[in-house]
Amino acid sequence: MSSYKNESAVFGVVFGTLLIGACFLTRPTYFGERFNILGSILIFTIGMFVIVVPSLRKDDFHHTIPIAISNIWLWAFLAVHSFVNGVSSPYPLYTVINIALTSFGAGAAFSSRVVHDSFFKLLRLLLALFGLSSLITFIMSIGVSINSLYLFNIPSPTYVDTGDLYFPFTLAYDLKDYGFVVFPRALVFFREPGIAQAFYCWAIATTPKVDTPLSASTFILLIVGLASTQSTIGFGLLGVTLALRGILLVRQSRFQMIVSAIALLFAAAMLAKFAIEDEQVGFASKADNDSYFDRKIGIDNGIKTFLDNPFGIGIYSSSRAIGVSDGINLIASLGAIGVPGLFFTAINWYVSIVYASNKKAKLIAILPFIITYITSQPIGDAPFYCIILFYTAYGDKNLHSMKSTM
Repeated sequence: MSSYKNESAVFGVVFGTLLIGACFLTRPTYFGERFNILGSILIFTIGMFVIVVPSLRKDDFHHTIPIAISNIWLWAFLAVHSFVNGVSSPYPLYTVINIALTSFGAGAAFSSRVVHDSFFKLLRLLLALFGLSSLITFIMSIGVSINSLYLFNIPSPTYVDTGDLYFPFTLAYDLKDYGFVVFPRALVFFREPGIAQAFYCWAIATTPKVDTPLSASTFILLIVGLASTQSTIGFGLLGVTLALRGILLVRQSRFQMIVSAIALLFAAAMLAKFAIEDEQVGFASKADNDSYFDRKIGIDNGIKTFLDNPFGIGIYSSSRAIGVSDGINLIASLGAIGVPGLFFTAINWYVSIVYASNKKAKLIAILPFIITYITSQPIGDAPFYCIILFYTAYGDKNLHSMKSTM
């Protein structure tokens, strides 16, 4: 029996590692713009292999299959919706194929709790290692020129002035000059820092209890990693994530809960204030740059189109705003997906939460992605985002979480 469990654990680590490698070939990662379909095929293939390994118990299909169906149903609807609206772009069909391969593969792989747990633990560890790299880069850049830490450039098919790799393995979106130090905005091998921060917030929200030197150092490195993205929304989401984690997941007396709520909400408010007002990385720093204007124009056009066409004109419609993506975030996409698309998106989130083992833990885990999608990044069609929706929060005993009654 012991050897059977050991074999299962080994297979869990192997398949979890392979899945992480495949996920970093899909969108919204840095390599996903080039290898998205390859990553999705690999995820599907790995899932099929998990099914045929006899030592891996596959007893959690009741958690994973509804989420897989919900992911596919959403994009199948959006593809048909676009076709009905006369959209000739092949991208909606391409997205359905990607999401279907990813969702069926993940649904099969994560039907094994061992593979599920191994994947998400390894993902947290990888993000912590990227945080360690950023910390090393930061410390060294104080003493020497950042240019002396430059290794080489990894070209991006979508961004021209990005992809510089600094020692030891910090991939930069660009450089920020803080006066005493010039430091890279870390991509963490995602397409943009604003996407990386959502993964860090997820990792921070789902990290088991911090009660050992190893767990404490991992938790600190995750926060360092989030800070290294220097993402405006990330600082605000960090406060919200820590507040909700402390209030909803940790067993406390009623008095302790009230005190914790006041303290944590105050901290969240301070981080949100920083995210809004700081002139280096806050919204105040973006009031006159292209990122701000692109997002503003996209949202304005999306809302205007939505008010004129409440049922939507279809994703990747020829009527999209000239020069500005109608998918820059969910709000900007309203004119394309309409009320029906928004409804199915909400259903997708609901199914992801309601089929989790612990619904409170799951809500907190995916909330950073929901907020990021709504306000700042077009991650809805990204396979790696769909993978996160499979996080099932199995009891989360290490978080001292109470069973949800949601």
